[in-house]
Amino acid sequence: MMTSDIYSLTDDNALHGIHLATSYPFYCRLTRQETVLAQGKTNEDWNAMCTLIASRTGHIIQGQIQIDTLTINGVDRPFH
Repeated sequence: MMTSDIYSLTDDNALHGIHLATSYPFYCRLTRQETVLAQGKTNEDWNAMCTLIASRTGHIIQGQIQIDTLTINGVDRPFH
């Protein structure tokens, strides 16, 4: 079974950015839970989302990835 099947991932909810050390593009589809946390208002929400992504994908976001765009329900939004 593929990861995308387990989590029902689509391009509708995702993070887009750049890896700071390598300048490689970064793209990560978000699960429903990660999407809710990405829209949260607290640092705890963001930390929880980053932990879930790291557990699921192995990608460490904090300190390594510059997030440029957050896509929610197919709508791209500037991250900051």
